[in-house]
Amino acid sequence: MTAKEVIHYGESSQALLQQFCEFLQEDAPKNRKKKIAQIIDHSTQICDLHDCIVDYLTQMFSGGKLTEEQASQTAGLMCVLGDLDRINRQCQEIAMIMQLTLEEKKYYTKPALEDLRNALQLFSEIYGLVLGTMRGEEMKSTDLSEKREVLLDLDIDMRLGHMNRVAAGTCDATLTASFGQIIHGISRIGVSCINIAEAIRGKVDVRALLAEEQVESSAELEEPAAVMA
Repeated sequence: MTAKEVIHYGESSQALLQQFCEFLQEDAPKNRKKKIAQIIDHSTQICDLHDCIVDYLTQMFSGGKLTEEQASQTAGLMCVLGDLDRINRQCQEIAMIMQLTLEEKKYYTKPALEDLRNALQLFSEIYGLVLGTMRGEEMKSTDLSEKREVLLDLDIDMRLGHMNRVAAGTCDATLTASFGQIIHGISRIGVSCINIAEAIRGKVDVRALLAEEQVESSAELEEPAAVMA
């Protein structure tokens, strides 16, 4: 059950990133306020799901019923969950910054929002690779390395783009601090995406956990029949 829940959690996180991308394409301030509130609510629900999964994993550890291999894989899952949680909480913090900006009736320029949307879209693509690997698909090293190179340049490129817009007078200089916080959050999301991808490619074998859980589930279903016989 645990591996399935982790995949479900990952899918919810990817949906949150996509929801954010759609918000960044919205032009009407009224619609933006509604959508940003929905993102904050969605991220809160996902964080609650994280806490439930971690509580369950903790109970498994404390029960002392795990083999050494199971304990190792479960510990790896908790690391993955930690990065997923950081992504969700960063999305929530970014959404709250943008919500406050909207309440102050200040608006980021379209090029700034486009930079943020492109970054989140890249993270969503990395998520897609990770989730595909969890489900049994092969992740090519070149796929991840190419996206990593783009990701490493995102922070500098977005900051430089903002300062160029400020210098040209096309962007509100008073938004520099808040936009800098958003870029920092975006960068941390990127790092967590790469951490998850490398963990799935390395020590955490979600597919093996899923197969094991299916065997255990089948055994549990067969037990009553055996008793009745």
